[in-house]
Amino acid sequence: NANPALIGILGISGLVAASLLWTETPVETSARLVTFVGLAVTSVALAGALARLGDRGVRCIEQGLIAGAIIASCLVIFSRFRGDFAGADEFQRLTERSSAGGADPNDLALLLAVALPACLWSNRWQVRYLVSALAITAIVFTGSRGAVASLGVGAIAAIFLIVTTSEQSLRKIVQALAAAAGAVWLAWILLPAAVLERMKSIPTELSSGSLTNRTSLWQAAWEQFG
Repeated sequence: NANPALIGILGISGLVAASLLWTETPVETSARLVTFVGLAVTSVALAGALARLGDRGVRCIEQGLIAGAIIASCLVIFSRFRGDFAGADEFQRLTERSSAGGADPNDLALLLAVALPACLWSNRWQVRYLVSALAITAIVFTGSRGAVASLGVGAIAAIFLIVTTSEQSLRKIVQALAAAAGAVWLAWILLPAAVLERMKSIPTELSSGSLTNRTSLWQAAWEQFG
């Protein structure tokens, strides 16, 4: 059967590749294409592994996501407290956005957001409370507004799944959500001033802003090809 998620990922990757024909910044588009191609290849590999390995494959992927979340989160948090905001460009250093290994903070934050459900739904309390809190703190420290917004959407989805399908006890669910809320609060009060102002702009950007000119570009593209 067709996998809607894979179809969507492959479709977006194809669109990014096709955009090389009309982009005004080929270098930046090529760099972004590498990210999407990597995502597509990884998604296909994961789907194949799940189909072949079943429950054992799911557990292996879960453990990999948790391990990756621990490593990346610790590096981001260490970067914040060392005051080391060196990144891919000068803008990241000026805005004091934390990252790891010079990675783009937006990409890193979204990858952590992908790993977060595996942490929250883990059967081990150390992962459910401590690793989830580390990942959420790191996401906030990256200053990625998209990833922070995805946390809100993910929280709504998690509550829906908890109410409809979750087999975990209500006590464990409440404790996990409380740990997540506590991590957001702690990270928020420890944010550098520049990142704090960036986070506070999320409601305005969503209602009437341009999301750093993204909506302006989308509108221009729609008018050009629509």
